[in-house]
Amino acid sequence: MLHRDSRIAWRGREALCESVTSECAILHARLLGACPVGISFMLVLWPYHSKFSIICYKRCHRNLFEAKIVDDDLNSFNYNKVWSGQAFSLKVDEVLVHEKSKYQDILIFRSSTYGNVLALDGIIQCTENDEFTYQEMITHLAMFSHPLPRKVLVIGGGDGAVLREVLKHECVESVTMCEIDEAEHKNEFDVIITDSSDPIGPAKKLFSQTYYGLIKEALTEKGVLSSQGECPWLDLKFIKSLVKHASDLYPRVAYAVGFVPTYPSGQMGYLLCSKDQKQDLTVPLKMLSESEVKRMNLKYYNSDIHRSAFVLPQFIKEDLHPCA
Repeated sequence: MLHRDSRIAWRGREALCESVTSECAILHARLLGACPVGISFMLVLWPYHSKFSIICYKRCHRNLFEAKIVDDDLNSFNYNKVWSGQAFSLKVDEVLVHEKSKYQDILIFRSSTYGNVLALDGIIQCTENDEFTYQEMITHLAMFSHPLPRKVLVIGGGDGAVLREVLKHECVESVTMCEIDEAEHKNEFDVIITDSSDPIGPAKKLFSQTYYGLIKEALTEKGVLSSQGECPWLDLKFIKSLVKHASDLYPRVAYAVGFVPTYPSGQMGYLLCSKDQKQDLTVPLKMLSESEVKRMNLKYYNSDIHRSAFVLPQFIKEDLHPCA
């Protein structure tokens, strides 16, 4: 138990930790056991009198902890159960917006280290300081895998950042963004980008084989799909099912990974699919020069990153492509 004097102890294990707790909260840390990959984190935010608890692990002997912020009076806790068993926290300098819509809890705050942060239902969606990592990868992996992407569809993308990246391509003639669209599209789009939230609630449908089938119908002959592909450290079994669903429909399927510091475990996966049997998604069709990278104001993506993103660690490679 982590008390107000910042001391922590448990049976047979020790760790050096520092914490700052809010006036009316106590942070409890429960040891879950040894973790072969070290500590992973998820967002834990507890608004109480406009203050939030912060915990910083300095050295934890490769142990995994579950962090819970407990209200003294209510004796209840609030933490995200999607990635149970791990925690990531940001110091909140100021809460800018905190509202509940018909569909979700919306929180925008200014952090000390990552600038402004958007969180939906307690899950970080993007931050001012690292949003470009995800936005550039989910966009340009697909855009540079198509010979001439003129018409693009963005599904989701409410923050507008994917749209920003798509419009960096001078060949683009039109971009359509939609959240909910009941219209039928046949052979219409060269590239479709699914910038969805995690597969919870309504967004779960965007990870189904039925959805991938509808996307295939909407793509042109050499069309490319780029979709948010979850984190291989946490969702490998689920990702394996996604790859199988896609492989049953598309002649070309590839899975890539990239760094996103404020996402769970610090990595994000991307599922790429093409209707063109001849298209190698792991090799960009256009190699960017340094001057082109600067002109497009790219901070993460370049041609080398494109190729290396598909070079997977052995445990992921064996699970997703057991016969390779």
